[in-house]
Amino acid sequence: MWKYISLLAACSTKHSSTAYAIGAYDSKGNLLSKRADVKSNEAGITTARDTLCQVYPRAVIRVTNHSNGEEMTQYSPYRCR
Repeated sequence: MWKYISLLAACSTKHSSTAYAIGAYDSKGNLLSKRADVKSNEAGITTARDTLCQVYPRAVIRVTNHSNGEEMTQYSPYRCR
């Protein structure tokens, strides 16, 4: 479990000004994990999403932009397989 948390931390960078919230939800919309706040370029979103899917294989991943609260439709919702 800690290796996945470390990987999520590695997705964030100090050089980006955009922050995203990434959360894993069950099929009923209940949050499975504490939301991961990632400051990253959009490439980091995919890595964080894939990491959450390894921890929660049947989850629905939702990505929202912190600055405007909108869901990132190109990444979200994503169903883990």
